[in-house]
Amino acid sequence: MPVWERDRHGAPGEIVCERPTGPRVAPAFNRGSLVPGARPRILVVVADRAVAFIAEHGIAPTLFLAARSLAGTLLAWHLVFATLMMMGVGGETPPTVTPSTYTGPGDVVSGAKAWWGLRAYSAATAGNKIANVCTTIATVDTCVDMFSSATTGNMVILTIGGLTCDNSVVLCNIKTLYDQSGTSCAGSTACDITQATAAKRAALTISCLGGLPCMTFVAASQQEMARVSGSGTLSLSQPITLSTVATATSFPTATGSVFVQDNGSVRGTYFRFSNTPGIELNAGSAFTASAAASTIHAVQAVSNNASSVLYVDGSQSTGTDGTGVLNSGDSMQVGNDQFNDFLQGKIFELGIWSSGFSTPNQSSMNSNQHAYWGF
Repeated sequence: MPVWERDRHGAPGEIVCERPTGPRVAPAFNRGSLVPGARPRILVVVADRAVAFIAEHGIAPTLFLAARSLAGTLLAWHLVFATLMMMGVGGETPPTVTPSTYTGPGDVVSGAKAWWGLRAYSAATAGNKIANVCTTIATVDTCVDMFSSATTGNMVILTIGGLTCDNSVVLCNIKTLYDQSGTSCAGSTACDITQATAAKRAALTISCLGGLPCMTFVAASQQEMARVSGSGTLSLSQPITLSTVATATSFPTATGSVFVQDNGSVRGTYFRFSNTPGIELNAGSAFTASAAASTIHAVQAVSNNASSVLYVDGSQSTGTDGTGVLNSGDSMQVGNDQFNDFLQGKIFELGIWSSGFSTPNQSSMNSNQHAYWGF
């Protein structure tokens, strides 16, 4: 048996701690039991530390004595030590872990009227669904909703029927792009765009850029996504801003459209790549800016008649694009226009705002897009 000695910190008449002297031998560990004779070594260590700490700091051991009388085991020492830690006395404070903060286009400039893309629109929408993705399994078009990560904003690639999209054996396509803006096209209806025919859907390309995905459109297959007239589309007057990250890899026709909304006879607004090479914004009059072909571009296009702007990768051009507006009920197309100028290229994100981005807005959005997509 150990010999007990009175703690040196006790004054006459006080209740003080006693602690054993001499060697201590930890009892064998009896898994699943905490009765005397079956105490894990961790409790012995904890108890020793608690005794030493109380003796060193002269703390009245009232809590220790109460717990000891109730338990009659070294769990009393464990209770004291744990309580002291909770009180912030002794021990080490664990480091504070700050989660990463995602910043999306909606955090840079809020209030988009429609926004589609293969990342989260904003920190607030991170974790929401972004696209309905499909593949063919035994001749059946099989689809699942895919979401963005709640922490990184990245698109989370889920399996479809146990299969993983890989660009080669398991080919996947985008059936629906969900409008993440939180506003609506008409009434309470979101501006989701879709393609019912599998062969006419853009491919979901995995690791398209720096490990991140994109939508790849093939002009020869007449691939596009649309919101047809009658289903409710945007009603906007100038100024209007279209923001996108996209590229045209070749030109089967003179142009390849990224976005258009019109009724086929009265032109609204469209934005497309041209083989000059360049980028064209047109609301009744063509306004173009230089842009290299087969290169990914971040573009902020402000449609505002004589005060229109094309801000391409940090370079700003001004011009006139006409007076066209977006009329509710007109067809909305992504990857094509009313002239069947199908896009041969890639789209990463696309959004529409009912305001003209200021130059600082244009610069900030450009920086966000380049930083996120890594180009």
